[in-house]
Amino acid sequence: MSLGPGTKAPPGFEQEDHENALKELKSRLSAKGLEVPRGMIIGDDLEGTLRRFLVARKYDMDLVDEMLSNAINWRNTEFKDSWLQTGDPNKLKELRSIIPVNPCFAYSKEGLPVMIQRIGKGSLNLATKYEDDAHLMLQVQRMEYETEVLFREATQRDGSLIDKGVSILDLDGVGLGSLKVKKIFGVINAVCACNYPERSRRIYLVNSPWIFSKIWGAISMMIDPRTVAKMSILSKGPEQTKALEKDLGLEDLPDFLGGA
Repeated sequence: MSLGPGTKAPPGFEQEDHENALKELKSRLSAKGLEVPRGMIIGDDLEGTLRRFLVARKYDMDLVDEMLSNAINWRNTEFKDSWLQTGDPNKLKELRSIIPVNPCFAYSKEGLPVMIQRIGKGSLNLATKYEDDAHLMLQVQRMEYETEVLFREATQRDGSLIDKGVSILDLDGVGLGSLKVKKIFGVINAVCACNYPERSRRIYLVNSPWIFSKIWGAISMMIDPRTVAKMSILSKGPEQTKALEKDLGLEDLPDFLGGA
């Protein structure tokens, strides 16, 4: 039998158990009269979306059911179409400048989109200027762009479902003043961990200064533990370049990361 991408069991799970879990989850949703909205589905692969929620809750069906049902209800009742509109261009420009992001500067060796966030180069003084809803709006915009554009293009490019990316967080220039973004990370974690789970393959925190260890304790508590487990904290030097080469060739790395 030919299996669609999302029907295939993730590493560490038996195929039969995975397929049974998919059937049970669909049955539970049907019994509640719930359907997964199209906007939640990456690459038109429903099973791929269900698989991400199954993995996020380690196939504990009660927890998966609760998480997915809450995400569907959030999408249907709290998600605002206005979040996806341009709105005030000056406000949007300032929000984007707090943590500058290049959403896809390259593709990894696995064909995953690679994003860079230059946290230490942002206008961190603006972090407390805006309310949580503004930071939520920007994060939702970025996640929806990832769904509708980045993952779709990566899937078409690769010929198979791509529903994960690689993130590089550049910490060069980060100091104690960077604690101002703690609030933003809290907002990001609240929306992403619950509604956009399991979308990162690996996360590299690069050019880490010594002071970052003082900040990390405060920030890491606000990030989902499964996400923290995917993170590698690296400092400038050949070991950092070697670690990044797991996903990128030297020709793909920018100069500030030791690229050719």
